[in-house]
Amino acid sequence: LTISQLSVASTVCKAWSIHALSLLYRRISITKSSIWSHFLEYNLFQKYSLNCKELMLFSINISSSDKLLLLENTKDLNHIALLKCHNLDENFLFELTRKHSATLEKFTLWGPRTFESSVTILTDKLLQPCLPNLLNVNHLSICAANITDQFLLLLVSTLSDSNNVDSTSSLIELDLTECWKITAFGVAEIFSPNHLSSLRKLRLQYHEENTIEVDFFEFLAASF
Repeated sequence: LTISQLSVASTVCKAWSIHALSLLYRRISITKSSIWSHFLEYNLFQKYSLNCKELMLFSINISSSDKLLLLENTKDLNHIALLKCHNLDENFLFELTRKHSATLEKFTLWGPRTFESSVTILTDKLLQPCLPNLLNVNHLSICAANITDQFLLLLVSTLSDSNNVDSTSSLIELDLTECWKITAFGVAEIFSPNHLSSLRKLRLQYHEENTIEVDFFEFLAASF
């Protein structure tokens, strides 16, 4: 059924309402601040967020009260996407990923491009605390970020099964698009023996600002 049809179905009776609303709010995607304000004003998020398994916020200024609301009213999320959001901090990211660590399979973060002001810049310091909470994540996207080789070393040491005997990494796909500060040395560390053995797909983006030489990709292909 389409969204409009599900909305109609939800008015038929209590049983239909339960099923229809669980589908309608399974994926909550907020792409404008006005939509987020509407959700809050009419208590839609508070009322239906427990049905939500996929949460995507795009270009939202996440206030302190919003952070508390997200932490208190979400449960067992499978996918969290925070795209070009404002006012992110390391404590919030840690608490959000910790709460959903058992069920979280996909985690997506986008930082700002050069012309976008006030969007939270994604750095090693900001992201490091949440790494231990990503052991069940199979798709990790960190895009347009100022992360360095040091972050990749932390990612490998935290998630690799060789360094964490009790918790084997589930990471299958890693997206590092527009991460210009990483170098060939950091990327090569991901493919060191016994590191992230579950990884099957890596997405990089070549750019003249990046110090990764094109020849490196030929070397990387050979190592596969």
